Amino acid sequence: MNQRPIQHDSDLDAAVPSSHQIPDGLLALSSVPHRSLVRVLSVAHVKRESAATWVELLAAEFKGPVAARMNHLATLLNTGIPVPDALEQTPRILPPSALMAIRLASETGTLSQTYDALLSDAGLEPETSDSGWRSPRSEFFRVMLGFLIAWMILSFLLIFIMPTFERMFEEFGLELPAVTRSLIAVSNRAGEVLILGIAIFGMVIVGRLLFSREPQPYRFNPMRWHERFVPPSVNLLSLLAIVVDSGRPITAGLQTLSKCHHIPRVRRQLATSCTLIEQGADPWITLANEQILTSRESRALSVAGSSAVQAWLLRWLAEARFNRRTLRQHFFTRLISVASLLLLAIVVAWSAFAVFLVLINLVRGLA
Repeated sequence: MNQRPIQHDSDLDAAVPSSHQIPDGLLALSSVPHRSLVRVLSVAHVKRESAATWVELLAAEFKGPVAARMNHLATLLNTGIPVPDALEQTPRILPPSALMAIRLASETGTLSQTYDALLSDAGLEPETSDSGWRSPRSEFFRVMLGFLIAWMILSFLLIFIMPTFERMFEEFGLELPAVTRSLIAVSNRAGEVLILGIAIFGMVIVGRLLFSREPQPYRFNPMRWHERFVPPSVNLLSLLAIVVDSGRPITAGLQTLSKCHHIPRVRRQLATSCTLIEQGADPWITLANEQILTSRESRALSVAGSSAVQAWLLRWLAEARFNRRTLRQHFFTRLISVASLLLLAIVVAWSAFAVFLVLINLVRGLA
C-alpha cells in the first residue's frame, strides 16, 4: 500500500498562501462610511502623512452623526494622538472587530495588510447574498411586519369593536360564543404581559446605560445588542492570525486583546489565558481550556511548527466557523420564520372565526 509522504514544515510553508498577499475577508467592512474612513487611513499610512487632514476632508462628504464622529476623530488626530487611540476614543466610528484589528496591526507592524483586509471585497459576499428579497432574513422581516399589522388590526378590533358587541349581546339577552370569550380573555392577558415585558426591558437597558463600568467604546449599546449573542471566536481567530503571522509572542497579542475586546466575558478568558501562558503553559492548550479553541483545533495548531502554517490554519478555522455559523443562522431564521407564520395564521383564523360567530349569533338572536 502506498503511503503519503510526510510533509515537513518547509513543504507546508511553500504550500500555504502568504497572508500578506491574500487579505482576510472575514474582517472586511460593509458600511460605506467605515470603508471610506479605513481607505483614507490606509492612504495616509502609505504616504506617511498625518491622517487628520484626510479625515477632516472625508467628514465633509457625510452629514449628521457620521460627519460629527469623523470631525471628532480629526480633532483627536490633530492633537497628536495615535490612530488606534483616537479611533478607540471616538464611539461608533468603526466596529469593535475593526478597532481590535487596527490596534493589533499597529503593534505588529502590519497596518498595510490589515487595512487591505478591512477593505477586502470578500467580506461583502455574505451581506450581498443575504440581503435579497428571498433570503431568510427578509422573509423573517416580512413575517414580523405581518405580525405588527395583524396586532394593530386585532387591537382595534378588541378595543373598539368587541366592547360594542358585548353591550349589544347584553341588551338583547344573548351570550357571546365561547370562542369569542376565550379570544377576549387571552387578549387581556397578552396585553398585560406585553406591557410588563416592555417595562422590564426598558429598565434593563436604562440600568446598563447608567451604571455600566465599561470604557466608553465598549459599553452596552442597545442598537448593537445582537453582538452580545454572536460567537466572537470567528474574528478572534483572524486577529490571532495577525499576531502569529507577525512573529510576535502570542502573549503580547492576547494581552492587547484582553484590554480592547468589546465583550467582557472574552476579555476575562483572554486575560486568564495570558497569565497561564506567561507561567509556562502551552498556548494552544490553554486557549482550548478557556473555550476559545476546541481540543481538535489546539492539537492541529500545536502540530503546525511554523508561524506561517499556524497563521494560515487560524484563518482557515475562522472561515470554517463563519460558514457553520452562517448555516446555523439561516436554519434558525428559517425555522423561526415558518413557526411565526404558522402562529400568525392561527391567530388570524381564530380572530376571524370569533368575529363571524358573533355576527351569526347576533343575526340569529335578532331573527
